[in-house]
Amino acid sequence: MSRPALIDSKRKAEWIASRTGLFPRNENEMLDINKFCNDALQTYFKNVINPITNTSIKITQSWINYTKLNGYHHEHDHPNSIISGVFYFSADKSKDIISFRRNDYKQIQILYKEANDYNTMQTDIKVESGDLVLFPSNISHYVPQTENSKT
Repeated sequence: MSRPALIDSKRKAEWIASRTGLFPRNENEMLDINKFCNDALQTYFKNVINPITNTSIKITQSWINYTKLNGYHHEHDHPNSIISGVFYFSADKSKDIISFRRNDYKQIQILYKEANDYNTMQTDIKVESGDLVLFPSNISHYVPQTENSKT
């Protein structure tokens, strides 16, 4: 699955500024991104969720967040949803991350020799322009304060 063509920064800023924050599925310049996100959702649903019945899934809500320099997004999850995702119009892999935190309480925890995605309480994923990160909606996530003025 190839990445969609990205909207240039000036058009993106104009587009975001002229909208109420909803991700319009019928705007011509967003059709490639919508198809890319929907195709990835279908692949994720089929291979990760792997339902036993012939069940389908669709995108029901979407919106745009713009993070200014030194901005952040608070820790949260998405109740009443199965799969969530974040598409990055503009991100710098050397500076931008999304963080995921486990919500499971461990009364007894064994200290590990080396951290990995399975034994830590938090995982950070470096992201770049055109990335789509899909994850279970019940996983708590946030964006720490950014040093990038292009996110």
